[in-house]
Amino acid sequence: MKIAINEPQKVASYPYGSMRTVAHFSVEFAKNKGYRHVFQTVNPKTGRLNNPKKSTYSDLSYMEIGEDGFIQTRSLRLDSGNENQFDKFVSFVSENFELFTEAQVKDMALKLMATIKITVMSSIRYNGAKLEDIKDYFSTPLKKLFDIANTGSNLFSEISIDWEGVKSKEQKDFNPFKSTGQTRIV
Repeated sequence: MKIAINEPQKVASYPYGSMRTVAHFSVEFAKNKGYRHVFQTVNPKTGRLNNPKKSTYSDLSYMEIGEDGFIQTRSLRLDSGNENQFDKFVSFVSENFELFTEAQVKDMALKLMATIKITVMSSIRYNGAKLEDIKDYFSTPLKKLFDIANTGSNLFSEISIDWEGVKSKEQKDFNPFKSTGQTRIV
């Protein structure tokens, strides 16, 4: 299976009603927004390009091209607090680093840094962790991401967060939404 990010793909015999036409698949990147899939066909009656259909932006999108030539689009999202998605994102970028431009690499490093910041804040606010207890779990990955954002180098394989360690510093029965008394409505 081949993965494509910056390389548009063309299918020569794509269904168009009862006819066949040419279809173009690509992934569009916009700094500070992310990636989105773009699909465009040629009207077989006029030979002109139809308007492109664009998906919403996601943190990372790519195309998988199977041995049979079928193209499937995939997306990866970064959600704070979801360590599986974070690790999967970092691993994918590390393994497919050569497919990205320097601008894309730097943008992804900034997104990962923002995700870590949100994760730290939510661990403190919603799970009762203390900053001094969890900051060491995030300091080395943040330094690596800072280096990536400045240089565009591939240090993604060196990014690792001990998620179990972070969870061990959170309070077990912490409830930031518990009632502390009666509320009087005036």
